[in-house]
Amino acid sequence: MPSACLPVLGLAAGVLVVACTSAHPALELEPPDDPLALADEPIVPPMPSEPEPPRPPQTDTGDDLPDDRCVVTERPRGVVVVDDPRDPAGGRLLTERPDGTVVGLPLEHTSFDTIVVGTVAETTVIQRFSNPLSDPIEVVYTFPLPHDGAVDDYWMRIGSRRIQGMIHRREEANAIYETAKRKGQRAGLLEQERPNVFTQRVANVAPGEAIEVSMHVVQPLRPDQGRYELVLPTVVGPRYIPGTPVSPASASASDGTGMVADTDAVPDASRITPPLVPPGYRSCGDLEIEVSIDAGGPITALWTRSHRIEAESDHLGAMVRLDERYALLDRDFVLSWRKDGAEPRAILQVQPDHDHDHDGGYFTLTIQPPQKVDPAQVPSREIVFVLDTSGSMHGAPMDVAKATMRRFLAELGPDDAFSVIRFSESASGLGDQVVEASPANVTRALEYVETLEGGGGTRMTEGIRAALGMPHRSDRLRTVVFLTDGYIGNEAEIFELVAEQIGAARLFSLGVGSSVNRFLLDGMARMGRGSVTYVDLNQPTAPVVERIYQKLRQPALVDLEVEIDGLDVHDMVPQALPDLFVGEPVVLFGRYEGPLTGRAVVRGRRGDETIELPVEFNEVRDEDTDGVRSMWARQKIDALEMDPTLGWATQARRELVQERVTNLSLHHRVLTRHTAFVAVDRTRVVTGRSRGRTPGRTPGRTPSRTMVQGVQAPAGIAHESVWGQVALPSGGDGSPGTIGKGSGGGSGSGYGRGSGAGFGGRGKRIPRIRQARAQVKGSLSTAIIKRIVRAHIGEVRHCYNQGLIGDPTLAGRVVIQFVIDAIGRVSVATVLRTELPDEAVGQCIAKAVKRWKFPQGPDSGTALVNYPFVLSPG
Repeated sequence: MPSACLPVLGLAAGVLVVACTSAHPALELEPPDDPLALADEPIVPPMPSEPEPPRPPQTDTGDDLPDDRCVVTERPRGVVVVDDPRDPAGGRLLTERPDGTVVGLPLEHTSFDTIVVGTVAETTVIQRFSNPLSDPIEVVYTFPLPHDGAVDDYWMRIGSRRIQGMIHRREEANAIYETAKRKGQRAGLLEQERPNVFTQRVANVAPGEAIEVSMHVVQPLRPDQGRYELVLPTVVGPRYIPGTPVSPASASASDGTGMVADTDAVPDASRITPPLVPPGYRSCGDLEIEVSIDAGGPITALWTRSHRIEAESDHLGAMVRLDERYALLDRDFVLSWRKDGAEPRAILQVQPDHDHDHDGGYFTLTIQPPQKVDPAQVPSREIVFVLDTSGSMHGAPMDVAKATMRRFLAELGPDDAFSVIRFSESASGLGDQVVEASPANVTRALEYVETLEGGGGTRMTEGIRAALGMPHRSDRLRTVVFLTDGYIGNEAEIFELVAEQIGAARLFSLGVGSSVNRFLLDGMARMGRGSVTYVDLNQPTAPVVERIYQKLRQPALVDLEVEIDGLDVHDMVPQALPDLFVGEPVVLFGRYEGPLTGRAVVRGRRGDETIELPVEFNEVRDEDTDGVRSMWARQKIDALEMDPTLGWATQARRELVQERVTNLSLHHRVLTRHTAFVAVDRTRVVTGRSRGRTPGRTPGRTPSRTMVQGVQAPAGIAHESVWGQVALPSGGDGSPGTIGKGSGGGSGSGYGRGSGAGFGGRGKRIPRIRQARAQVKGSLSTAIIKRIVRAHIGEVRHCYNQGLIGDPTLAGRVVIQFVIDAIGRVSVATVLRTELPDEAVGQCIAKAVKRWKFPQGPDSGTALVNYPFVLSPG
């Protein structure tokens, strides 16, 4: 058996130690060069505990592997001074004790617990913050969540107390939070700055205390030619901010804690530019990820190029866990997989509306398009390649972008025309018009691409105007392929510009990097009636280019419309369907009344031909799925806010849209930039060292010190390209944040050693729901039953959470007995035994189990199941 040498950073001596361990093959975690060929790959055994080391990114030198743990010690290890003359904000990044020692970061732990069922992914995100100081602190943390996700729940946990977050209009939530902060009450506030950028504030964390905050996110998955992909982002990349700084006293100033001042072009710049950890330092928060995939059948291939993982597979899906030795908060976690067998024609997932007695609810319908069309229908093409050469692309991203461009140019056909444009502070290119794809012109373009380097600001508007303003022939279909990491703050301006100037062209966006701005890239493709693709820094470029060219080679279905017969449907989104490209499904969200019967027909035009995609609901119905309602609300909100006509709408209409968005947010409990979640613990006032009385302050209480959590630069980005190009927000008071180096330090709570209150140990779930050994009588296997229960564990958690509201210490075992009939439905579900004093929890779980559906097999019969759940608050 071959061995692999795994470099591990030693904690005791601070030296690099190399340990050689046995390495084994695993579930297909590294795809072949062409991911499109994975459908025939056989399933392989689960990964053992000692996987092979990852292939390092191009910019890795080996010293970026994480510490085994950022161990909390009794005292810090010494003074760490960061005074980088290139960084005017450096003084804000450290907090020192009176004795001159430096403490570790407040963020100790981040976890993602994801359940995938069909085309819906539900994720619980937990962040744990601790206070190693002797005074209370307020923590401010800017972080990402999935750009297309619906954040529909929020809560805070302190010891055994769990406080449910409430959603309010943003101004009201801020007022509640500030009042609690002033009174010394612990409070949490979650605000959305962008669909993929959020601000977490936690007030009055007591000395030696740890507080956990949790968020629930639901996101849709859109299979591309049978390939499913889940993205869990971990870091907000540095944004280029155009415009002129504004005074903090102005009405538009947002008074954030970021590195860059608000400007007239980006009035909330200080809220989307968190301080970067300096070169040579690392944030000490660790990362935990667990993904349960219920694919309804075997998975033939599973891979990620962003992290190392351990995977266990069965005939219904897979369980994936992050190998924590390679857990870094500096890159998106991107997991891809393929299912066994042909992709179904359509996938229908519904969430009945249990708030009303009548039938009805919410649905998402995914319809697969035809895979091929007649090549004779393909029109002549002209492709304008636009390459981002700004500072954030310097280094590995630029190398990958060049490799991608080489592949694009090599694949041009003799009947194609093309041009190449680069942009940073300004835009320039090969010429002012497209040229034929002759060998000489392609060679000239290749030579031009090789000269490009990353540097300067990201004035994306210059690149868009140059590409869409270039003259083109009316007999050719203009396509713009935009390569960028998307690190800008003026997304709204970009969307409006694309919508205004796109004309008859199509815009395809290609995200390059480890943590790109997917909100921007997806939005550009949406406004440009095109498609979006992503390439990681470790990914071969050939399959990425091939996926894009597959869409360019075959004409899209245009003028799409949907007709639904036999079912009362309303509030369907999107109302105007986008063009449909090969391999990309039509995804619809809506509400329905009455029994779920009838059929949907999607019609589109390709040239002079009309294409119909009919779907009978009774042939594709899937089991009920939680989270569909939240996804519908989020899609409805996106449709309102991404309306291209808003760019030139009146102020009155903009205000009307904002009010509709706010009402949808409050009614369906889905976070937007106009609302916020807030949780307040009113049971105790946090105190610190007395410093005398100040007017307006609670006697005997020390005000919180604000600590701004620093973030890692995204993997692959050269620090010199962004470090030193930042400025303090105008009039900022320089409130310090914290960074750490090596193993961190400070006395506090959390796992490992340390003193003070908190969770001790390494609490994984809040609350904890364990599945004990089930007793099964019948033909259905225990593995299948466990897989389905795991996929619905969110419903069990919901029932338990309701009990915890009345009794935060509620704990015990509940055994649910249920009968699965021959067609996979639960005919009976009841509480067999319960140790909980609150019997409503068990009854709630049994009611949820009654709605579950299990797969049928060739020898399916009835099954009697006794299923124990062990519930504890953590």
